[in-house]
Amino acid sequence: MIGSFGFLSEYYLNRSAFKLTDIFKEAKKANYPFIALSDGNYLYSAIKLFNNPQPYLIGLLLEVSFLDYQDSFLVYALNKNGYENLIILSSYCQLKEALIPFEVFKQYQKDLLIMTAGHKSIIYSHLHYDYRLEAKAKLSSYQENFDNFYLGLSLQTFNDEIIVAPRLKELGKELGIPLLPVNFMAYLKEDEEVYETLSELFQFDFKHDLSFLTLTELKNRYLDYPEVFSNLKAVMKLVSFKYQPEKYPLPALDKDDKTMLIKAAHQGLEKKQIPPQKLPEYQKRLTHELNVITELGYQNYFLIVADFVNYAKRNQILVGPGRGSAAGSLVSYCLNITEIDPLKHGLLFERFLNKSRRSMPDIDLDFPDDKRDEVILYVEEKYGKNHVFSINTFSRYAKKSSLRDIIKIKGYKHYQVEQISKQINSSQKLDENLATIKRIADKLDGIPRQTGTHAAGIILANKDLRFKIPLQKGPLINQTQFEFEDLERLGLLKMDFLGIRNLTIITEVLKLIKKDIKKEINLKALPLTDKKTFQLLQSGETTGLFQLESAGMRAVLKKLQPTNFNDLVALLALYRPGPMENIDLYIKRRNGAPFSYLDESLKSVLKDTYGIIVYQEQIMQIAQLFAGYSLEEADLLRVGIAKKDHEILAREKAVFIKRSVENGKAEKLAVEIYDYILKFADYGFNKSHSVSYAMIAYQMAYLKANYYLSFMQVLLSYQAVSDKATKTIINNLRKRKIEILPPAINKSTDKFEREGNSLIFPLTKIKNIGLAITTKIIEEREKGLFKNYSSFKTRMANELNTRTMEALIFSGALDQFGLNKRTLFEEQSTLIDLYKSTGLDIKEVTYPEYDQFYLREKEIEMLGFELSHSFYQIYESFFKRYQIRKLSELSFLKQQENSLAYLTEVKKITTKNGDEMAFIVLSDGVDSIDVTVFPRVYQNLKEKLVIGNVYFVSLTKITYQGEKWSLRNIKEAIL
Repeated sequence: MIGSFGFLSEYYLNRSAFKLTDIFKEAKKANYPFIALSDGNYLYSAIKLFNNPQPYLIGLLLEVSFLDYQDSFLVYALNKNGYENLIILSSYCQLKEALIPFEVFKQYQKDLLIMTAGHKSIIYSHLHYDYRLEAKAKLSSYQENFDNFYLGLSLQTFNDEIIVAPRLKELGKELGIPLLPVNFMAYLKEDEEVYETLSELFQFDFKHDLSFLTLTELKNRYLDYPEVFSNLKAVMKLVSFKYQPEKYPLPALDKDDKTMLIKAAHQGLEKKQIPPQKLPEYQKRLTHELNVITELGYQNYFLIVADFVNYAKRNQILVGPGRGSAAGSLVSYCLNITEIDPLKHGLLFERFLNKSRRSMPDIDLDFPDDKRDEVILYVEEKYGKNHVFSINTFSRYAKKSSLRDIIKIKGYKHYQVEQISKQINSSQKLDENLATIKRIADKLDGIPRQTGTHAAGIILANKDLRFKIPLQKGPLINQTQFEFEDLERLGLLKMDFLGIRNLTIITEVLKLIKKDIKKEINLKALPLTDKKTFQLLQSGETTGLFQLESAGMRAVLKKLQPTNFNDLVALLALYRPGPMENIDLYIKRRNGAPFSYLDESLKSVLKDTYGIIVYQEQIMQIAQLFAGYSLEEADLLRVGIAKKDHEILAREKAVFIKRSVENGKAEKLAVEIYDYILKFADYGFNKSHSVSYAMIAYQMAYLKANYYLSFMQVLLSYQAVSDKATKTIINNLRKRKIEILPPAINKSTDKFEREGNSLIFPLTKIKNIGLAITTKIIEEREKGLFKNYSSFKTRMANELNTRTMEALIFSGALDQFGLNKRTLFEEQSTLIDLYKSTGLDIKEVTYPEYDQFYLREKEIEMLGFELSHSFYQIYESFFKRYQIRKLSELSFLKQQENSLAYLTEVKKITTKNGDEMAFIVLSDGVDSIDVTVFPRVYQNLKEKLVIGNVYFVSLTKITYQGEKWSLRNIKEAIL
């Protein structure tokens, strides 16, 4: 038998350029009798290997720590027990982030094939330097302690072949330890430059030939050591391992979980207070769903999800109303998993789960992003830390990002990287060096680079998974080494816990309303017909609202003028690439434009969307009503059509027409209906998901419309992560006569705080003042307010440095001490070290204040925008002298206007004629306007357009696609 141990795949992260699919392909082509994979101390690729039809050995390349040295071994599973021991050893390395101690290795070596790791072993180093006694002592110890121990012979350098190999053979013969072929293979011959690039990127030695060898090449390499192959044949008789997937049922909450689910669901339905005339419909639907769930064996899944959702609700953790198709389940609604009544909103259970599709249930849960971890830890505590794990993901090399790294290590200067990257990505012919860089980037594309954590997924099982799935450290709880696709192959159910910032905002707004207005808001009881809410939506003032705050969405809201909740549901489904084409048609029909249905039987399905297929559920309902499909069959039709496979489409069309005719419909009409479905199949959106997200959007809109200041206070604290976003929100507040007060050292916290009808700026949003310093300030302040500047410096001496003091001074945080900013600055810069060392109070000297322009500049530096030193304060004399109007006072009733503003944005474009023009944004710190600069004007003024400069601007009204301003002339305003 000719073969070798030591395949290294791409999952030996950044140590191999050999893609797993290429290993399978090349090994098959070369007739390798088996693939012995050993990706370091990771088992990332195990399931992928097991699903490949070729014979295999799964192993590890382990570093083991002894009392006074460490050594490397290849270990492979001989049977199922050996594989479980591999899992334990791999998990130990990853969870402890350490080498395997000898005692641990010895404890879990049963049913493992163990061999020294060729040239990676310390034995090779000893023999290279002729330390024969040291090598013999170590090998004797290994032989004594390990059951199935062999010597790995690798011949991958000249020195190994000429010096080490003869000595190893001699020692093996003396000790009676057989030799086995270890030929590490980490790349194809043509990809040597790719592997070399990895070695340069991650700074590891590359002196061995680790290229893939055919069996002939392998035989020739070991020509002087033919016994390795006879030994290999004998060893392979010991290997019986073939992975057999196990079942991983969920933990059982009750001995009779079926009865428990049915009872809980019916009790939940009773609490929903369904009107008596509708109750039979609900009971029938509930019975149907329960039958499907229990027949598929998913009762524990629903019970477990209901348990942790209700834990969250009991502990005042807001849970999203629903997400995805799960909102179409009445059982979910009755168990309080979702807050969406599926019958009220016309949602279908079969879109979520049905016996014909046999897909696993997938209930995604939304929690506030600052409470998600609490719910996960509850699940871990309830079911045991060895039963609950997060899921590994891989970030992979991508061509564009790889290019930059490769260009740098190829010796190019830093300033050349961008230019060369663009050149390589262009279609122009490349010289040999650049062609090589491109070829390497192409080869690296898709190879795993590092691990991450699945954004939401958690797996849960009733078995102790430590011996079934290799583990590694996760950010909150331990996680699987396998990625989700592999776990899914094993039949493990994933539950998604998503952290949503919008739910955090809603939670905090509700707390503020309760604290400041003494009113408790029940989100479940919100009327979906609130007049103020729809007025807000119609105005397009939707900054901060979930799914509704983009400029395009705001424009559509103004155009649509929504008046009911269904409008919002439809808009969220339509506002996506593709369906957007139908928005104008939807609005026209909604506003009274005539339309007809292809068949009157479709009216009940398409009435709410004015004859347009908007939702996937409508496709299912059309198939049910028109062609007599069951909803299960209709869901399969939906899935089939979505695949866009010509064979499937033709087959489904024939079936649809046949079923339609059998249902009493004309064949010609059936063809039209099918083609109509096909036209919208790409566009149809999951209505359950749309209703769920529309509910969150509506709740936020309701809070903003009815409790504006509370909502904006929270929005500023939690969502405005950029200076631009913060400034936009502050400008909106100013328009409503709500002032944003500068930070104050005795009042500010890590959030915007309310004072009357104003909000106080937080310390954490000042540049160079992070949460740690803010916390220290607040802790010290709780001992007593800072009485004066000296008191502040003395008490905060250990936290002060020049950067933090400058930030506090020019942000206005220290204004309450009654000193101007220059005095504050001059005193801190000369005496801060003395305060730190002695804590002595020294009387400040007063200095004349800086000019307003400098103060505004420094305030913008520290806050990202002006807050106290406004544009109008500084340029007040210009407005009076030249009698020009503020931006807010400009009127389209006049053909021309003049104003004063500073330039914040310039977007240059090229017209179809090849002329340059631009779109610019002018601002005065409160209001901003978009201005078009046409080609002729742009050519004359483009050198003068400098972002941040203040200009006198002359504007002309234009009426193309609505009233706008175009630039006529500018002149810089200099104080």
